[in-house]
Amino acid sequence: MVDGLLYRQIHPNFIFENRVTSQAFNPMTDTQLSVCDGNMIGAKQAWERYTKKDHSAGVMAVTDGECESHDLRVISDPTPNEDDHMVIDFDDFSTKIIKKIGSRTSSC
Repeated sequence: MVDGLLYRQIHPNFIFENRVTSQAFNPMTDTQLSVCDGNMIGAKQAWERYTKKDHSAGVMAVTDGECESHDLRVISDPTPNEDDHMVIDFDDFSTKIIKKIGSRTSSC
């Protein structure tokens, strides 16, 4: 597992009353949440790269320790243009549990 910060892009739609909603930390289409390995890229660099192709209001970080505390695996998933790409794997959890984990993470 990565040792450090995992950067998550926060879509503008996932901000309500100046707070990040739990949607930002819930997998949208499958059971994996995309993040960047903070050991390989900085938050600003990750944001700049991401905003060339999509919208992001900013970056939030979670730690591998937070993932471990929820029994979530962090898996390296490099892409051709992003060696630092990783996923937080929610595969072992029901939709109800995934939403609960997301709400705890966004309130940190």
